[in-house]
Amino acid sequence: SSFFSFQVTFSSRWYIEDYHGIQNVIWAYAPAKPTSCYPASSECVNATLSVGEDSYYPGDENVDVICFDRYGVDDYSADLLADCKAVVTFAESRGKIPAICETGIRDGVQNTKLKDIFTNVILNTITSDDVCSRIAYVLTWSEGPLFMPPLHTRDVHRNTYWVPVIGDPLQSDFAKFASNASTRFAGELGLCGLPVRAACKDDADCSLLGVCNKTTGKCVCDKGWTGQDCARADLKPLNLSSGYNNMSAASWGGRAVE
Repeated sequence: SSFFSFQVTFSSRWYIEDYHGIQNVIWAYAPAKPTSCYPASSECVNATLSVGEDSYYPGDENVDVICFDRYGVDDYSADLLADCKAVVTFAESRGKIPAICETGIRDGVQNTKLKDIFTNVILNTITSDDVCSRIAYVLTWSEGPLFMPPLHTRDVHRNTYWVPVIGDPLQSDFAKFASNASTRFAGELGLCGLPVRAACKDDADCSLLGVCNKTTGKCVCDKGWTGQDCARADLKPLNLSSGYNNMSAASWGGRAVE
């Protein structure tokens, strides 16, 4: 059956861990919209958030994190909350870490009419619920269309993104989301190879290029600067449609000026 095939495929983690000896991998089981798939929500939950032959769940021995994917159009907070509560409940019953592995506006935030997606639809939905607030983390999709690496599609789909770019109507909402006391980004937690930074105590901790918010312990950077300590220039995204960009020839050994 499809359930069995999925479980067998997922259990092939032995190929990574045992055959290749790679042990520093966290395995996440992430069904899409687990509480509202066709034909009925109850059947969907039973197929994704249960244990047994009639479930896609590959077994406790093959999973570290139980999470879910949920995309919506504009205000999808009700669906997000339903999925979140169901996943947290199931994850905790299996002794696993609950999380949201993918979420955002379907086809990109550039398509939404709302101006508070990050602070209200996502953050408030999570933090205002006793169950959902127990998730460990939230991930968004990288810039570029779903299922297609941004590097391969940037010339065709440069206007598709899940985190606001500079000048986007949602930029200020995302800034509020980032500065909220309830959020911590990967760099702030020492992930991605970045050191953990202590909370700022005064403006000197913000490189004198911003103001220290002593309530949140985060720097509010001056215009033109970004980063945990405001020490990184806030540069505009590269516009590949302007300037000299010859994709048919290598630039190795070339000269900028003749």
